[in-house]
Amino acid sequence: MKLGVLGAGGFIGSEIHRAALTSSRIEEVRAYTRHDFNLTDVDSWGEQLAGLDCVVNAAVQIDGPTYDVYAANALFTHELALHLNRLEIAKFINLSTGAIYGKNGDPTSPSFPCRPD
Repeated sequence: MKLGVLGAGGFIGSEIHRAALTSSRIEEVRAYTRHDFNLTDVDSWGEQLAGLDCVVNAAVQIDGPTYDVYAANALFTHELALHLNRLEIAKFINLSTGAIYGKNGDPTSPSFPCRPD
């Protein structure tokens, strides 16, 4: 399997990247950090994900204006799924973070509005 990890420089993405490098089932791992992949610029994605069998998205934006966070974490995910479909990448694993809801002492749910601090 050829795997791409978006957010490979982050807390969860770096662990996924490390584990993938040691897996005998994965023949190629491509790691992308915020310096390699602009979450909000669909035109910049190009063909860099082409040829992968699976993409894991562990990239999130947790700071900035609320709409920018929403765009990067929700709209981006939809556009990424469409892009992967065009590249004929059949497997897509999308991760997120509770941090997109801001600091909250109570459990969160997808119905909570994004409120990054």
